[in-house]
Amino acid sequence: MRVAALAGNRWAAGLWSRYASLRAVGPGVGENSVAFADRVSELADRWGPLVVYPSREETIDALFGAQARVSARVIRPFARPDSLAHLRDKRAIGELAESAGLRSPRILASGGPASLAATPVRQRVVVKPAHGGLSLASARVLGTKAELARVLARLPADEPLMLQEHVSGALLSLALVIDRDGAVVARFMERATHTWPADAGSIRRSCSVAPDDRLIQRVARLLVSVGYWGLVQLDFVETQSGPFLLDINPRYYLGLPLALACGVNLAAAWHAVVTRQPAPRMRPYRTGVPYRWLVADVAAALRASPRELWRRPTRKSAGAMWLRDDPLSGGLLAGQAITQALVGRRVA
Repeated sequence: MRVAALAGNRWAAGLWSRYASLRAVGPGVGENSVAFADRVSELADRWGPLVVYPSREETIDALFGAQARVSARVIRPFARPDSLAHLRDKRAIGELAESAGLRSPRILASGGPASLAATPVRQRVVVKPAHGGLSLASARVLGTKAELARVLARLPADEPLMLQEHVSGALLSLALVIDRDGAVVARFMERATHTWPADAGSIRRSCSVAPDDRLIQRVARLLVSVGYWGLVQLDFVETQSGPFLLDINPRYYLGLPLALACGVNLAAAWHAVVTRQPAPRMRPYRTGVPYRWLVADVAAALRASPRELWRRPTRKSAGAMWLRDDPLSGGLLAGQAITQALVGRRVA
């Protein structure tokens, strides 16, 4: 399988990976989405057809949104743009969850910053973007109206947001690959022990856990109901009364290396579904394997507790960036990410 890498500058880690057989430099997706889509189309016409797998919300908007215009030789690894849009709208998660016998935190308000600012805050709440790719990159947990006002004051006036009740518990991640007939062809679960930011951030340390078949079947039913097939990663909060669905991410996600280290090749399963090839056979996977996102540990140490950085996993762990057999790209990626964390610390 040939892998093509496109990056916004020549020092991007993917261009230096030993696994990239085709390399090109072009506009980054965050710089100009139209120019980015044009460049991808140009490369697909030259090298293609190419299956393009997104790992960022901005890539989905540029290449797979309802208004996206790309070459016919760019293969989209999803069913339809409308099913994709339905899953990405966080305001619709509650209705989707209920239809599949799941629960989601209650939405207290939705709209722009001005309308949310008028909402009374009598308990801990979560403010989050209505969908990915917005100025507010991740959810924020707030306890007072003044804290809410400070967050909203930094955002564009037309930013679509939502205010949600705060549900406490451990963060649980479920990744599935659904084939074109609605069957589960790959699954993986992990439980977070640490996140960054601490209250409502991404997983920075976790451990693989056994699949919850009942939960998986409910999620599969949810995906089939909107006509979706492909890879999807979902975040839940575990509570004493059961899991609450928080987010649905139809793209590659940061913790993918843990699944691979445990014996679940989600990327290969997704590619098999897209290209109509037999998917890898589902097998039991290793549980109890730890995962560490080192860059988030650095950020947590710089902004909170320096001692966090020296807490080493008790067992050999999977990482977000480093591959022993591809050290140059991993070193570049880690170095750039840590530099950004240090710069962010100085600016703060």
